[in-house]
Amino acid sequence: MLKNISIRHANRLDVLDILSWRNDPKVIRGAIDKVPIEFKNHVNWFENQLKNKTLFLAHLDNRPLGVVSFTEEAKGSYSWSFYVVPEQQGKGNGVPLMELGLLIARNILGADRLQGEVQHTNRRSKDLHNRLGFIHILNDNNLAIYIKALK
Repeated sequence: MLKNISIRHANRLDVLDILSWRNDPKVIRGAIDKVPIEFKNHVNWFENQLKNKTLFLAHLDNRPLGVVSFTEEAKGSYSWSFYVVPEQQGKGNGVPLMELGLLIARNILGADRLQGEVQHTNRRSKDLHNRLGFIHILNDNNLAIYIKALK
């Protein structure tokens, strides 16, 4: 069930906050790449996300809750990445953030399909994908691949 969460597109003023969250050890622990992201690489990724309007920030009670980003892999098919900001982790916010991400993918981006790649060691994310109806289709190297049809 969605909590009282607001969502908005990221903007240029968010670049440093998002870098800080992406490089927090709690976020890195669940990330595919287990190393901090260099500023230059972050800015390149960030600008591309802004250009494509595929980077979103969620807030709960006007405080940052999480980040959801999408990459269009093929027409109507997106991969996603998301994380709850460190200060909001462990409070049951993963499912509401993912539910909001599903709504964005379906209703804003017009996605037909959504794919998630999850580290085998990231039990929380694997459980969340299963809970929200994703199908585990493949294990690839250190990743579990999940898909969900949206239409």
